[in-house]
Amino acid sequence: MRFLHKPLEAFIEVIYTALARLAPVHPVTVFFLPWSQRPKETVLLPISKVYHYWESDPWIAKSRILATYRNKEEQKKHIREPTFKPTEASDPRTIIHETVRLMFLENKKFHDTPQYQHMKKAIDSGRNPRGCKTKEDIEQYMSDLYQLHRSILQNGVLPVGHENKAENDDIRIIVDRNGMFGLGSKGNHRFRIAEICGHKSVPVNIFAVNREFLTKIVKQTNQPPHDAIKWHVYRQTVKHN
Repeated sequence: MRFLHKPLEAFIEVIYTALARLAPVHPVTVFFLPWSQRPKETVLLPISKVYHYWESDPWIAKSRILATYRNKEEQKKHIREPTFKPTEASDPRTIIHETVRLMFLENKKFHDTPQYQHMKKAIDSGRNPRGCKTKEDIEQYMSDLYQLHRSILQNGVLPVGHENKAENDDIRIIVDRNGMFGLGSKGNHRFRIAEICGHKSVPVNIFAVNREFLTKIVKQTNQPPHDAIKWHVYRQTVKHN
Protein backbone atom coordinates (compact mmCIF):
# COMPACT_ATOMS: atom_id res chain seq x y z
CA MET A 1 0.00 0.00 0.00
CA ARG A 2 3.02 2.29 -0.02
CA PHE A 3 2.05 3.60 -3.45
CA LEU A 4 -0.90 5.34 -1.75
CA HIS A 5 1.33 7.38 0.56
CA LYS A 6 2.19 10.27 -1.78
CA PRO A 7 -1.33 10.74 -3.21
CA LEU A 8 -2.77 10.60 0.31
CA GLU A 9 -0.31 13.20 1.54
CA ALA A 10 -1.13 15.43 -1.43
CA PHE A 11 -4.86 15.03 -0.72
CA ILE A 12 -4.34 15.99 2.94
CA GLU A 13 -2.44 19.09 1.86
CA VAL A 14 -5.31 20.11 -0.40
CA ILE A 15 -7.82 19.68 2.44
CA TYR A 16 -5.66 21.74 4.84
CA THR A 17 -5.25 24.47 2.23
CA ALA A 18 -9.01 24.61 1.75
CA LEU A 19 -9.55 24.78 5.51
CA ALA A 20 -7.06 27.62 5.82
CA ARG A 21 -8.79 29.55 3.05
CA LEU A 22 -12.34 28.96 4.24
CA ALA A 23 -11.98 28.97 8.00
CA PRO A 24 -13.53 31.99 9.75
CA VAL A 25 -10.86 34.31 11.08
CA HIS A 26 -10.64 34.27 14.85
CA PRO A 27 -7.74 35.64 16.91
CA VAL A 28 -7.64 32.74 19.36
CA THR A 29 -7.89 29.88 16.88
CA VAL A 30 -4.76 27.93 16.03
CA PHE A 31 -4.25 25.82 12.94
CA PHE A 32 -2.11 22.79 13.75
CA LEU A 33 0.45 21.88 11.10
CA PRO A 34 0.73 18.08 10.90
CA TRP A 35 4.47 17.88 10.37
CA SER A 36 4.23 14.14 11.02
CA GLN A 37 3.14 13.89 7.39
CA ARG A 38 6.75 14.86 6.59
CA PRO A 39 8.63 13.09 9.38
CA LYS A 40 12.09 14.42 8.60
CA GLU A 41 11.08 18.04 8.12
CA THR A 42 12.74 20.61 10.38
CA VAL A 43 13.31 24.29 9.67
CA LEU A 44 16.16 26.54 10.77
CA LEU A 45 15.13 29.69 12.64
CA PRO A 46 17.26 32.61 13.89
CA ILE A 47 17.24 32.78 17.69
CA SER A 48 16.83 36.55 17.55
CA LYS A 49 13.46 36.10 15.80
CA VAL A 50 11.91 34.28 18.76
CA TYR A 51 10.32 37.17 20.64
CA HIS A 52 7.93 35.33 22.98
CA TYR A 53 7.54 32.26 25.11
CA TRP A 54 4.34 30.41 25.96
CA GLU A 55 3.58 29.09 29.43
CA SER A 56 1.72 26.18 27.82
CA ASP A 57 1.06 25.02 24.29
CA PRO A 58 -2.34 25.45 22.62
CA TRP A 59 -4.57 22.44 23.11
CA ILE A 60 -4.39 20.12 20.11
CA ALA A 61 -7.56 18.33 19.04
CA LYS A 62 -7.34 14.58 18.56
CA SER A 63 -7.96 15.11 14.86
CA ARG A 64 -4.73 17.16 14.76
CA ILE A 65 -6.35 19.38 12.15
CA LEU A 66 -7.66 22.31 14.19
CA ALA A 67 -6.76 23.41 17.70
CA THR A 68 -8.50 26.18 19.59
CA TYR A 69 -7.84 27.77 22.94
CA ARG A 70 -9.77 30.24 25.06
CA ASN A 71 -9.16 33.96 25.24
CA LYS A 72 -7.58 33.79 28.67
CA GLU A 73 -4.85 31.50 27.29
CA GLU A 74 -3.61 34.39 25.17
CA GLN A 75 -2.25 35.78 28.43
CA LYS A 76 0.17 32.86 28.56
CA LYS A 77 2.27 34.47 25.84
CA HIS A 78 5.05 36.63 27.28
CA ILE A 79 7.99 38.63 26.01
CA ARG A 80 11.09 36.45 25.95
CA GLU A 81 14.12 38.01 27.57
CA PRO A 82 17.59 37.04 26.30
CA THR A 83 19.03 34.22 28.40
CA PHE A 84 21.91 36.51 29.43
CA LYS A 85 19.45 38.64 31.40
CA PRO A 86 18.29 37.58 34.91
CA THR A 87 14.56 37.01 35.20
CA GLU A 88 12.06 35.96 37.85
CA ALA A 89 11.61 32.18 37.80
CA SER A 90 7.81 32.29 37.95
CA ASP A 91 6.70 29.60 35.44
CA PRO A 92 8.18 26.51 33.75
CA ARG A 93 9.84 28.50 30.94
CA THR A 94 11.46 31.15 33.14
CA ILE A 95 12.56 28.45 35.60
CA ILE A 96 14.56 26.90 32.75
CA HIS A 97 15.78 30.33 31.62
CA GLU A 98 17.17 31.13 35.04
CA THR A 99 18.57 27.62 35.58
CA VAL A 100 20.54 27.69 32.34
CA ARG A 101 21.78 31.21 33.05
CA LEU A 102 22.95 30.35 36.56
CA MET A 103 24.63 27.08 35.55
CA PHE A 104 26.45 28.22 32.43
CA LEU A 105 26.97 31.94 32.90
CA GLU A 106 27.45 32.21 36.65
CA ASN A 107 28.87 28.69 37.13
CA LYS A 108 26.45 27.88 39.93
CA LYS A 109 25.96 24.29 41.03
CA PHE A 110 22.73 22.80 39.77
CA HIS A 111 21.62 22.29 43.40
CA ASP A 112 21.32 26.10 43.61
CA THR A 113 19.06 26.47 40.58
CA PRO A 114 15.28 26.99 40.57
CA GLN A 115 14.71 23.95 38.38
CA TYR A 116 16.42 21.60 40.82
CA GLN A 117 14.44 23.06 43.72
CA HIS A 118 11.20 22.92 41.73
CA MET A 119 11.74 19.28 40.76
CA LYS A 120 12.70 18.33 44.31
CA LYS A 121 9.48 19.84 45.66
CA ALA A 122 7.52 17.94 43.01
CA ILE A 123 9.09 14.65 44.13
CA ASP A 124 8.26 15.48 47.76
CA SER A 125 4.62 16.02 46.80
CA GLY A 126 4.36 12.67 45.02
CA ARG A 127 4.82 13.77 41.42
CA ASN A 128 7.40 12.60 38.85
CA PRO A 129 8.82 15.74 37.18
CA ARG A 130 10.28 14.96 33.75
CA GLY A 131 10.08 11.27 34.54
CA CYS A 132 12.21 11.55 37.69
CA LYS A 133 11.03 9.43 40.60
CA THR A 134 13.83 9.99 43.12
CA LYS A 135 16.29 12.67 44.17
CA GLU A 136 19.01 10.64 42.45
CA ASP A 137 17.01 10.76 39.20
CA ILE A 138 16.85 14.55 39.47
CA GLU A 139 20.59 14.81 40.04
CA GLN A 140 21.25 12.63 36.99
CA TYR A 141 18.86 14.75 34.91
CA MET A 142 20.55 17.98 35.98
CA SER A 143 24.03 16.49 35.45
CA ASP A 144 23.07 15.60 31.89
CA LEU A 145 22.66 19.33 31.19
CA TYR A 146 26.45 19.71 31.40
CA GLN A 147 26.86 17.16 28.65
CA LEU A 148 24.16 18.91 26.61
CA HIS A 149 26.00 22.20 27.04
CA ARG A 150 29.29 20.70 25.83
CA SER A 151 27.58 19.17 22.80
CA ILE A 152 25.81 22.40 21.80
CA LEU A 153 28.95 24.45 22.39
CA GLN A 154 30.88 22.24 19.97
CA ASN A 155 28.24 21.24 17.44
CA GLY A 156 25.27 23.56 17.86
CA VAL A 157 21.77 22.17 18.31
CA LEU A 158 21.46 19.05 16.18
CA PRO A 159 18.13 18.30 14.48
CA VAL A 160 16.23 15.58 16.28
CA GLY A 161 13.09 15.24 14.18
CA HIS A 162 11.00 12.20 15.00
CA GLU A 163 13.62 9.50 15.58
CA ASN A 164 10.91 6.91 14.94
CA LYS A 165 8.52 8.78 17.24
CA ALA A 166 5.08 10.03 16.27
CA GLU A 167 5.91 13.51 17.51
CA ASN A 168 8.65 15.85 16.28
CA ASP A 169 11.19 16.33 19.08
CA ASP A 170 12.85 19.51 17.81
CA ILE A 171 12.51 22.86 19.58
CA ARG A 172 8.80 23.70 19.57
CA ILE A 173 7.72 27.03 18.04
CA ILE A 174 4.27 28.64 17.98
CA VAL A 175 3.41 31.38 15.48
CA ASP A 176 1.00 34.04 16.69
CA ARG A 177 -1.56 36.16 14.82
CA ASN A 178 1.13 38.68 13.84
CA GLY A 179 3.45 36.02 12.45
CA MET A 180 5.82 36.33 15.40
CA PHE A 181 7.59 33.27 16.77
CA GLY A 182 7.19 32.04 20.34
CA LEU A 183 8.97 29.29 22.26
CA GLY A 184 6.68 26.40 23.19
CA SER A 185 7.03 23.56 25.67
CA LYS A 186 9.72 21.46 24.01
CA GLY A 187 13.44 22.19 23.65
CA ASN A 188 13.72 25.09 26.09
CA HIS A 189 17.06 23.94 27.50
CA ARG A 190 18.50 23.49 24.01
CA PHE A 191 17.27 26.89 22.90
CA ARG A 192 18.60 28.74 25.96
CA ILE A 193 21.96 26.96 25.91
CA ALA A 194 22.38 27.65 22.18
CA GLU A 195 21.76 31.34 22.81
CA ILE A 196 24.35 31.43 25.61
CA CYS A 197 26.86 29.58 23.41
CA GLY A 198 26.52 32.26 20.73
CA HIS A 199 24.77 30.25 18.03
CA LYS A 200 22.64 32.32 15.67
CA SER A 201 20.06 29.76 14.52
CA VAL A 202 18.49 26.53 15.77
CA PRO A 203 16.47 23.71 14.15
CA VAL A 204 12.83 24.00 15.14
CA ASN A 205 9.45 22.36 14.71
CA ILE A 206 6.67 24.82 13.81
CA PHE A 207 4.10 23.28 16.13
CA ALA A 208 1.09 25.57 15.69
CA VAL A 209 0.12 28.70 13.77
CA ASN A 210 -2.62 31.20 14.40
CA ARG A 211 -5.39 30.59 11.87
CA GLU A 212 -5.75 34.26 10.96
CA PHE A 213 -2.07 34.53 10.10
CA LEU A 214 -2.03 31.17 8.31
CA THR A 215 -5.01 32.17 6.16
CA LYS A 216 -3.21 35.39 5.26
CA ILE A 217 0.02 33.78 4.09
CA VAL A 218 -1.71 30.88 2.32
CA LYS A 219 -3.58 33.45 0.24
CA GLN A 220 -0.47 35.60 -0.17
CA THR A 221 1.73 32.76 -1.41
CA ASN A 222 -0.96 30.55 -2.98
CA GLN A 223 0.85 27.62 -1.33
CA PRO A 224 -0.30 24.81 0.96
CA PRO A 225 0.11 25.55 4.70
CA HIS A 226 3.40 23.64 5.05
CA ASP A 227 5.04 25.55 2.23
CA ALA A 228 3.51 28.89 3.22
CA ILE A 229 4.98 28.59 6.72
CA LYS A 230 8.36 27.53 5.34
CA TRP A 231 8.25 30.62 3.13
CA HIS A 232 7.54 32.78 6.18
CA VAL A 233 10.44 31.24 8.13
CA TYR A 234 12.77 31.61 5.13
CA ARG A 235 11.79 35.26 4.76
CA GLN A 236 12.66 35.90 8.41
CA THR A 237 15.99 34.12 7.95
CA VAL A 238 16.84 36.24 4.91
CA LYS A 239 15.97 39.42 6.84
CA HIS A 240 18.19 38.22 9.68
CA ASN A 241 21.15 37.72 7.35
